[in-house]
Amino acid sequence: MDGELATHAILSADTAVGAIVGAGTSASIFYDEAKQTTPMPLIIVSLFGIDPSDNKDGASDLDFDWVYVYCYAESKKQCNDLARAARNALDRKSGTYLSVVVQSIEFITQNSGSEFIGNEPRWFIEQQYKLTINL
Repeated sequence: MDGELATHAILSADTAVGAIVGAGTSASIFYDEAKQTTPMPLIIVSLFGIDPSDNKDGASDLDFDWVYVYCYAESKKQCNDLARAARNALDRKSGTYLSVVVQSIEFITQNSGSEFIGNEPRWFIEQQYKLTINL
């Protein structure tokens, strides 16, 4: 759950991502969903699952958070540019973001496609990341 917060914070602070979706608090970066009427391009950050590390003495102190980053745009090129910027911002990143201690972020895979929103095609790229979080 904390991996989603850290991912959002990293993307919101990144200048290359910000050049495409806006910067800081006005960035078009959302948790879990965005309204269909939200202007493109945009990013949605969603937690897919958490794998705890087993600990005999109590709760896990190291989690592996699986986070999806969905990049949406009105053109395939802009979508590719946004996905590339997101990957460059996140892959192999470490540090503390919103009090979340991120040991590492690993890019796992991505896939792409298109869908119609209203009568207009929109492009998307779905990326998966594995975040190692110290609790």
